[in-house]
Amino acid sequence: MPSKVAEVPPCQKYACAIQDCLGRNDYQETKCKKALEDLEKCCKALISEGGKSVCCPEKKYNIKKD
Repeated sequence: MPSKVAEVPPCQKYACAIQDCLGRNDYQETKCKKALEDLEKCCKALISEGGKSVCCPEKKYNIKKD
């Protein structure tokens, strides 16, 4: 019987990095700016290409198309 491998959502590694960073830094967002910026960059690129991910709320990363 073949095993079922769950697909990793796009940008998940960045979302996980944020959680790790926050946990190490007493949940102080100011100490995790790089991780937050990395997720934002990933999500904006993904959404602008028509992709979706549970890690990227479309309302937050809404990209205006002209």
